[in-house]
Amino acid sequence: DSSYRQQISLSGGDADRLDIVGGPWQASGPQEEVTLTFVASGLSEVKQFQIDIKLEPATAFDIEGTIFLAEDPFVDPFPNGVVLVSPTQVQMGAAILGNNVISGDKTLGTLKIRTSQTFGRLVQAQIGVERFSVGPSSSDRDEYSAETLNLGVVVNE
Repeated sequence: DSSYRQQISLSGGDADRLDIVGGPWQASGPQEEVTLTFVASGLSEVKQFQIDIKLEPATAFDIEGTIFLAEDPFVDPFPNGVVLVSPTQVQMGAAILGNNVISGDKTLGTLKIRTSQTFGRLVQAQIGVERFSVGPSSSDRDEYSAETLNLGVVVNE
């Protein structure tokens, strides 16, 4: 809903904050690109992250064309940077290869998604973060759920 926020302070220790930047998020017609860039602050020796998003309603987006571009030094393991889990759920993530880790503030990557063929300027559509996971390894991560985060954007709010 419109109570989504675009930044959240995190308490786990692997990251202090997660922001969504790139607004305003407006689209007036079909096949328009909506871009969300995810920025983490206060990273502490991080090697990998995962961001799961939920799209509502499914009919508002062309989920097949979704891409996620991870920022260097993160490397994306998935084709187009995403795993399409369901018609409304997309998984994104990336890791740093080798022994390097990252600390401080870093852009994680950018999600690019197009509106559907039936999208119109009166449609209000939501892109919500369902889960954010960050840390030094796949077995050592801070996990945050949708309820904790309340992070996302409303297109055409």
